[in-house]
Amino acid sequence: MRFPILRNFLDGFLVEHFPKGRGFAEFEPVTAPEDLPIADVKAFSIDDATTTEIDDAFSLQKLKNGNWQVGIHIAAPVLGIAPGSALDQVVLDRLSTVYFPGDKITMLPDDAVDVFTLEEGAARPAVSMYLEVSLGFDILSYRSVIERVPVVANLRHHDIEPYFNEETAGQDGPDYPWKDELNFLWHFAGALEGRRGKADQPQQTRMDYNFYIDRDVVDGVENEKVRIVPRKRGAPMDKLVAELMILVNSQWGKALRDAQIAGILSLARRWPRALVDASYSACWPWR
Repeated sequence: MRFPILRNFLDGFLVEHFPKGRGFAEFEPVTAPEDLPIADVKAFSIDDATTTEIDDAFSLQKLKNGNWQVGIHIAAPVLGIAPGSALDQVVLDRLSTVYFPGDKITMLPDDAVDVFTLEEGAARPAVSMYLEVSLGFDILSYRSVIERVPVVANLRHHDIEPYFNEETAGQDGPDYPWKDELNFLWHFAGALEGRRGKADQPQQTRMDYNFYIDRDVVDGVENEKVRIVPRKRGAPMDKLVAELMILVNSQWGKALRDAQIAGILSLARRWPRALVDASYSACWPWR
């Protein structure tokens, strides 16, 4: 006799944290604003295979003066959610997506996610920060803009890491998709880490573990098998994304401080949630 341990744990969690159920009530359709300018960039995201709420992307362009423009683009679903609306209240109640092996409970309903996720092949609303970066990886200027960002690729860890890893990052070698962009941003991330005083600190080798549940049905009986996939923490992709997120959140935090506007900075999971306010316009990353 199978004892449904996983189901019992999930049911207990739902009773405590989602007493009204994990689903969503009926909401007015969520639409993206059509009057935003379209950015002249080709952005790409970096996520694991299970991520569907893609909330950040990056772009890189060579400028006429020889410097580089680095773009950090954060999805902005709040542009389609009216303050004080029923869906706005759901966002405030949930605050983030809940991840657990084999499933997740999203912060927003699928209809809203589909409109604002930074999906390959679409130009989606985002709050972008553009940096002018010198050949020595010094930041010469910042600017921020609300716009629609064309996303041309959703890179996945398992596809890119065989080519872009601790052995190959920053090195010459065979070409692979987005090699130039990844290597430039990795060098830039290293410079950012150094300016924070973290580059010379000894790094312990630590592992992350991704948990998956594989399901199949045999003779009408559903079977579940837990699969654990180790992944070394602090891989080049991790540092690249983390340093750019630290940078954009710290700069937007300073902008809020200088404007004397209150904001919320959450340190849940790997990087903060940013509230970008310009009368009251917030950017709610889905991590």
